[in-house]
Amino acid sequence: MRLFRNISEFKTARFETSVTVGVCPTMGNLHQGHLSLIESSYPNNDLTVMTIFVNPLQFGEGEDFKSYPRTLEVDLEKIQKLENRLKEKYPNKEIWVLAPKESIFPPGFSTKVIIDENQDILCGIDRPGHFDGVTTVVHKIFDLVKPDRGYFGKKDYQQLWLIQKMVTDLDMPIEIIGQNIARDPDGLAMSSRNNYLSIEEREKALILPKTLNQIAQQVENSSLNDEILQNIETLKKEYGFIYLDIRNQKTLKPALVSDKNLIVLGGLRVGKTRIIDNREINI
Repeated sequence: MRLFRNISEFKTARFETSVTVGVCPTMGNLHQGHLSLIESSYPNNDLTVMTIFVNPLQFGEGEDFKSYPRTLEVDLEKIQKLENRLKEKYPNKEIWVLAPKESIFPPGFSTKVIIDENQDILCGIDRPGHFDGVTTVVHKIFDLVKPDRGYFGKKDYQQLWLIQKMVTDLDMPIEIIGQNIARDPDGLAMSSRNNYLSIEEREKALILPKTLNQIAQQVENSSLNDEILQNIETLKKEYGFIYLDIRNQKTLKPALVSDKNLIVLGGLRVGKTRIIDNREINI
């Protein structure tokens, strides 16, 4: 594993390297969901680059930018342990970690990458401007790393959709690959912010995956119908979801009865912690 704390040193090394590259952008505090991105990239690229950068542009006013967990030493140990295992099967592959001490954004930075479509739905309801920060930093990372493939978790499904939209609209020669959601044994989707939950709050948080499972099962058993849509509205009010919605997987438009590839998505605030999750449904 090769660690870069300086962007200019990384750019020089990347310029001197002519191999296939997969990039796994993260904000650190790694869990198995993050590590699964490396596991997906490693066999299919000569070089896997994991970036660790807590991006200030995607945090809104009053959110946890300053308190977001920064655990670089532990993160590096996890990556090294994973690479030691992967090297046994793929001895000629490599992992680089870009964890810059300085900001990715130069002084006076004032450029944004904004995608108009599907910005103000789902996670955009209570996080205005969040996705502008995401697409801007991802574009910046793509420009630095110049990858062939980008790996992102499906838990942040709207984010994944918008990144794919950016790549398509701007003709960026990058294949975007979504990684399945990693879950703890109790069914809660892994997230760095789960560490904020108390024992009691974690029990309350489990209503999200349980509700999504219930809706997905109903749709799989009887297809989408008005009764299920009404049930979603009832559950949303009963448990106080930020959002609970069923959409077309490919467009993120509200689901139609005729749609076959659906996704049910939910957001819930438990205490001060915001959690999200989803289930893909293929009829």
